[in-house]
Amino acid sequence: MVLEKIYVGITMANRWSDPTSLLIVSLAGGIPLFVALEAAIALTYGVVYAAVLPIAITVWYKMIHLNTPAADTEAFLIFKVRESQKSRDCAAGEGSASAHEARGALRLTALCQPVSGYSCPAVTSRG
Repeated sequence: MVLEKIYVGITMANRWSDPTSLLIVSLAGGIPLFVALEAAIALTYGVVYAAVLPIAITVWYKMIHLNTPAADTEAFLIFKVRESQKSRDCAAGEGSASAHEARGALRLTALCQPVSGYSCPAVTSRG
């Protein structure tokens, strides 16, 4: 079963730089390398220090690799109906809910109906 998935992944890839090839190579080489490094750290420095490698990988992944600015997706959205744009703005918090939310007593969620003559009621919920 696993060999079939590896075969399909290799046949889907045209180059070694394709995502399917990179995933297969990183799993085939990365997992044994990780186990070997963990064993070497545990034998050299002690079992207590074996947790340093996973912690270092997690910190690098969360603090460096995922540290990207928010994407501007507004350029890719096309609203065919004007009310849909208003509905999205209202759901994003650009409505009557923002004044109540500034008080900090209740967290308000704005609900909008994408129809002509829409209203933007604020529904309260404890937050």
